[in-house]
Amino acid sequence: MKRTKGICIFLVLTLSAVILVSLSTELFQDKEKNELSQSDVTKKTLPSSQIKEYQFVVVEESGNLVVYYVNQKIKYLSTDIPISNLPQELQKKVKDGLNFENEKSLYDFLEDYSS
Repeated sequence: MKRTKGICIFLVLTLSAVILVSLSTELFQDKEKNELSQSDVTKKTLPSSQIKEYQFVVVEESGNLVVYYVNQKIKYLSTDIPISNLPQELQKKVKDGLNFENEKSLYDFLEDYSS
């Protein structure tokens, strides 16, 4: 009889633990979904004037500026402009990838730093 009660208590405790773990997992997943949906709402509610779509990115290759389409897979233009022609702050931005929205802004930038 004592053995049966012990087994019953063990089963109840095990079942309780399984239920608690299951509930906590569901709560955690719901929290993640809520955070993701909050992020989506933020993205959807930004005014279109604040959303910029870049077409070009300038990077440094072999010491010179090179322009790629924004996906950085297709080269748009190679230049003979040394990165050393740029101010220190701009050199840092180019090393991370300096984005431009359109050809006009890109060419304005390139003209400013070509010799």
